[in-house]
Amino acid sequence: MANFEAVTASEAVEPVKSATKLQKLIDQYSFGDLRVEVDNGYLVIYGYDWFEANAESEQNTMEDATEDFLKKVAKHLRGPLIIQSIGSKKCRFPLSAMQITVTPDGKIKYKGF
Repeated sequence: MANFEAVTASEAVEPVKSATKLQKLIDQYSFGDLRVEVDNGYLVIYGYDWFEANAESEQNTMEDATEDFLKKVAKHLRGPLIIQSIGSKKCRFPLSAMQITVTPDGKIKYKGF
């Protein structure tokens, strides 16, 4: 059985409102093999994994919290955040791709194939 391999990158047009507060929010989640951090005032997300945010549940298990994370991140943005992931099994078609756009007003838009 082949493993699904993916890569993710993000682009933030403007610096975040409060780097310290945003970093504290980021530290509450797990992102697999991705780096999610505030660097020089910008939120950066990159690495070799599909974008997904996980949080520990009351039962001490990790659960998908991507939507929750993105809604909370939106409050810290001054401009749109764009996250793109692409991946495949054994580098074969069909590829899976996703783009998430998060705006400061809390709107989250998903595009994918």
